[in-house]
Amino acid sequence: MQGVSFKPTVKPSIQSVFIRIDWVGSLPAGMIIGFLLSFVLVRFFDKIPTKNPILKSVILSFIALVIGAILLEAPSSFGTSNALYYFLFGTMLNVPRFLVLGIVIGYLYKRLHGSESLRQSELFASQKI
Repeated sequence: MQGVSFKPTVKPSIQSVFIRIDWVGSLPAGMIIGFLLSFVLVRFFDKIPTKNPILKSVILSFIALVIGAILLEAPSSFGTSNALYYFLFGTMLNVPRFLVLGIVIGYLYKRLHGSESLRQSELFASQKI
């Protein structure tokens, strides 16, 4: 009796391949956005209107969301018949992602620099007067 192979032949579906490509493609973009937000937060910390680093980074992340929506999502949704629906749907999917990114960057900034940066910004503000 010859050995019968019961090796399953599982092929990934097209949808799972596209999901993997989307995750791999969004990882470098998310890292670049996170780096740029962190850089802007450190560089222009005193020029952002509030004193809380978490709120400052959330403000910066929503500015990045608006820029990304205008530059990336708006042109991609123009080719469809329901452009406004797809634009708003794509933007709403990105709102939680950018909100969490802002909270995490602000929390890490607050944890790394603590109240030292807040004291420096208060000292800088008192010297302007």
